[in-house]
Amino acid sequence: MSNTTTKPDRIDRAVEIIRAGNKILKVDYYSNGGQVWFVESSDAKKNYRVTEQGCTCPDARNGICKHQWATAGANAAMLIFKMRQAGGLLALFEMAELHAAALAGLPVGFLRVARDEYRQAKTRLIERITFDKGVAA
Repeated sequence: MSNTTTKPDRIDRAVEIIRAGNKILKVDYYSNGGQVWFVESSDAKKNYRVTEQGCTCPDARNGICKHQWATAGANAAMLIFKMRQAGGLLALFEMAELHAAALAGLPVGFLRVARDEYRQAKTRLIERITFDKGVAA
């Protein structure tokens, strides 16, 4: 996970995988506490092996892929998805506070993206408030 950038649609696609409920085929646990998931490809022709550190899909070479977001980073993916839809600052703050504990222990790459998404959502909402006040004046 050396590259922590994310395409805007990776989170949305990860949420689709999570909500489908049948794309994550198997989870194995290792004695050292690590996990490995097997996730069905979009075309259902193969399965990708996914860990917190990587995925066997071609997109994983470009950063955290949708399969990693849907498994190891599922809590962060769901939070980011909700933050993008937040209608106000209070809702955003409450969301972040509610999900903070669930993010503890995630690899730093997931946390960086979640933090950046939080900052973008906060900026977007502040700009909207500022714009609305300017229009009302």
